[in-house]
Amino acid sequence: MTVQAVKDQYEAIDFKESLQQEYSIAQGKQNLDRRLPFGCAYIVPCKHSRLYSIIQPAVAAIAAGNCVVIEVCTKLLSG
Repeated sequence: MTVQAVKDQYEAIDFKESLQQEYSIAQGKQNLDRRLPFGCAYIVPCKHSRLYSIIQPAVAAIAAGNCVVIEVCTKLLSG
C-alpha cells in the first residue's frame, strides 16, 4: 500500500504542464491555476503500520506543496 501511494502521486504528475507552469513567468504569463499549499503537515505515525502512516500522508502533502514534519519518538522505536 505504501508503494501504491507513492505510485499514485507520481502518476498524477503532468510533466509538460508542470514545465509550462514553471516557466510561465519567464514568458510573461500569469499562473492563475497555481496551487497554494495549506502550510505545514505534522505527521504522527501510528504503531501498527508505521511506514504506511508516514509515507502516505507525506507524499500527498509534498505533492500539494506543503512542508512536512514527522514526529519520531525514540521510545516508540525501541519497544
